[in-house]
Amino acid sequence: MKPNPDVLIGSSSQQKHLKFLCATAQENIAKLPAECFGVLPSCGQIIKIKAGESGYYPLKCQPPGWKEEPHPYPTVDKLCDELNAADGITRGQRNAMESGSMFGWNCPGANPDNFNADGTYTT
Repeated sequence: MKPNPDVLIGSSSQQKHLKFLCATAQENIAKLPAECFGVLPSCGQIIKIKAGESGYYPLKCQPPGWKEEPHPYPTVDKLCDELNAADGITRGQRNAMESGSMFGWNCPGANPDNFNADGTYTT
């Protein structure tokens, strides 16, 4: 559910700021796919991220060896990129969705335009 800044109690400047943040989040989300695969950096687990939602959804089926120490993050990371590429999702979009799900959809990291072709943040 999207927040409605018109029903919030607060000063006029707070409401204007909130409207700006909501507009920024909506602009970022419009540039993203509905969902994508990502990797949970703390353990290497493959996750599903949904645009506009905070957090993630762990997948029930994981690749072999993902719980091993050290975890096979580069392999799992590459697998996620391949799964996303099959749906036309770029590395920049994946990175933007990972950022948005953790830090909010209005942050600069949630804008896929701020990533270059290999997924590196450029701003």
